[in-house]
Amino acid sequence: MQSSGLIELDAVVAVARHRNFRAAALELGVSRSALSHAVAALEERLGVRLFNRTTRSVSPTEAGEQFVTSVAPALGDIRGAMETANNRRTTPAGTLRINTGPRAARQIMTPLILEYLRRYPEMKVDIVTEGRLVDIVVDGFDAGVRPANRVPQDMIAIPIGPDQRFAVVGSPAYLGERGSRARRRIYAAIAASDRACPVAAASIDGNSTGMQRRSPSTSMDH
Repeated sequence: MQSSGLIELDAVVAVARHRNFRAAALELGVSRSALSHAVAALEERLGVRLFNRTTRSVSPTEAGEQFVTSVAPALGDIRGAMETANNRRTTPAGTLRINTGPRAARQIMTPLILEYLRRYPEMKVDIVTEGRLVDIVVDGFDAGVRPANRVPQDMIAIPIGPDQRFAVVGSPAYLGERGSRARRRIYAAIAASDRACPVAAASIDGNSTGMQRRSPSTSMDH
């Protein structure tokens, strides 16, 4: 018998179905004495007798009949819900919501998502691209893609791409003609681009991209 918190209810329904403690115990895979103790414990807690017992027969009382009639369908629904939840644990199904930026979506996420959907065809992926950082928990996302140095410390992060770098390039003539002012303008343009696309795959100091997920109590399970 499964130790799911429904042991006593399973016992009562099985005894009512078989009208026999031995047959019910065989169905549930427990000893006859354990089954009898489970039924007796529930009767004591309810304060009412559910079965009339003799040395030769077992039959539900009127209260027992009403109890089983009410409990059996609900017990079946609970078992079905537990089985469905267990199946989702081994075979993911549902919608995965990911927040990212346009650049990361194109360069990093597309091949990953295609492979993910190939492996888990019952899943759907909803990718929302924005040019700003959002709180993925507050906004209802399962995951977010961020540069590693922008992942909040209370989030769990895993790398999903190699380190990438930006290079500042200018001809000697251009840089020589305009000097330090030109270099400052180039750096400012790169910084502004990074702010506009905060989930870009690279940063000027070479930080790797990371995937941002919920903390363990609410995280998506991969």
